[in-house]
Amino acid sequence: YATSIRQRQVYMPSDTMTVEGVLDMSDSLPRTQVQLSKWQRDDVQLDPDELGTPTAFMPSRSRRVRAPRKVTGVTVSTPGAGRGVRTLQVYMCNVIAPGTAGPVEYPDQFSGGFESALSPPTAFALADNEELSLTPETIQSRTGLYRRYYFTCTEEGIDAPVRLRDTSTSVDTVAPTGGVTIVPDTRLSRLQSQAFAEVALRYRTTGGVYQAFELYPHPSADTRMRLRRLMAPQQMQEDHDVPLVPQAYAQIIAYAALEQLCLKHDNLALAQVYGRKKITLYQAMEARYLKGTPRRIIKGEAYTNARYYPNPFGPLTFTP
Repeated sequence: YATSIRQRQVYMPSDTMTVEGVLDMSDSLPRTQVQLSKWQRDDVQLDPDELGTPTAFMPSRSRRVRAPRKVTGVTVSTPGAGRGVRTLQVYMCNVIAPGTAGPVEYPDQFSGGFESALSPPTAFALADNEELSLTPETIQSRTGLYRRYYFTCTEEGIDAPVRLRDTSTSVDTVAPTGGVTIVPDTRLSRLQSQAFAEVALRYRTTGGVYQAFELYPHPSADTRMRLRRLMAPQQMQEDHDVPLVPQAYAQIIAYAALEQLCLKHDNLALAQVYGRKKITLYQAMEARYLKGTPRRIIKGEAYTNARYYPNPFGPLTFTP
């Protein structure tokens, strides 16, 4: 029998804070999509199922992926000596739709999808002849939850969670049906090598919530869109991590940390000093990169010149 599948939501990467703009890139002339809310759409009685060429985008419902409460399915095997003595902290996360077209989170050679936050870690002290063996349990298929593992090794300076993969098959994600065992390579000599540091895949910090937007009208054909968004900075977990801000203004983070540290130790005067330094440097960065705040300038009376009444695209205001 024939079925009709509708995918209205366009999900964004987990580090998305706000959407700054959407452009229709279907042809050589990019077209700006006007921001529209669902309340405004219903207020002017627009058809929610309208198909055609998109002219606006609307914030839509988000998707949440719940994290596992603890690490399960991890055992210790004894493949042989020569692996080194090490202690690993193992994490587990749930994944939805790892093989479908979703938010771009990881390179193509790694499975992606919608990841949850990490579970609390479980430490494994491995002897010279021991190795991890990962066999997630079987759960109900209707949950749609795949399982994935990450690890850290504090004694070797691996403080950011790194994905565990099978050494022979490169499998790193197990379906709800289970029945798959992942045998990673965590030899101490490998963890200390530069080759591992260059190819290790770090976990993209997320709370398991993915924002989405809809286009209006919904596209009736293949449409290529360009998204401009405000993204949250990646957490700095290792000693060599650098902030995702202009290098000349990275000192803002140090001033903010010193301000909070002084407040914690009840040194209000010194906290105010660092607070002023932080604000001064932040204002300099704002003036350097943001210049002025964008405004919509309306000439004439807003309502009489509007195409719709009430205006579905938000209030129009005069600026002197």
